[in-house]
Amino acid sequence: MSSNKGNPFKRGNSWTFIYYTYDESGKRKQHWKGGYSTKAEAEKALKEYKAKSALGQIEKADSAETLESYIDRWFNIHKQTLEPNTINGYNTNIKNHIKPALGKVKLKDLKPAKVQDFYSMLMIEKGLSAKTVKYIHNVLKIALKAAVNEGLVKENVCTKVKPPKVPKYKPQLLTREQNYHSDIEVFSPLIQTA
Repeated sequence: MSSNKGNPFKRGNSWTFIYYTYDESGKRKQHWKGGYSTKAEAEKALKEYKAKSALGQIEKADSAETLESYIDRWFNIHKQTLEPNTINGYNTNIKNHIKPALGKVKLKDLKPAKVQDFYSMLMIEKGLSAKTVKYIHNVLKIALKAAVNEGLVKENVCTKVKPPKVPKYKPQLLTREQNYHSDIEVFSPLIQTA
């Protein structure tokens, strides 16, 4: 059972509408459909939704929305809770890595193997460190968790993917000789000017 509410409104550079579904217990879930270039496109999509809703053809999960459309919408909301440096980090990784590689994939078609291949490509072809790829994994995992909570997908595929292991930092002690040479380098300008 679904309601037919949700007039299109502009969010960033695209148009979005909201609709609601109800599960068997009567609990209402809010769903967002976005990424439309114009208000007319969003209105047309909303009319189609209403027609499908009247016929009972609306799916409760597995959104036809692309990852690009979804992650833009999610980030616009989520960034309000983040610090400026974190916002910059998220934005860089979404814009430069997630969207170019996975943006056109529909949320419902995003599979663990595709995400695993994405991580491999980032390390092998782009030469990113394990630490950076793990950060990208965390951004994607948080975004998809919200998609599950919205009812757009049934599961978070990132929970079935292994991000690269980040090697632990091991500090190395200087030998007496290395320490002696570093002292000379520090003090040599002082010796020359004396």
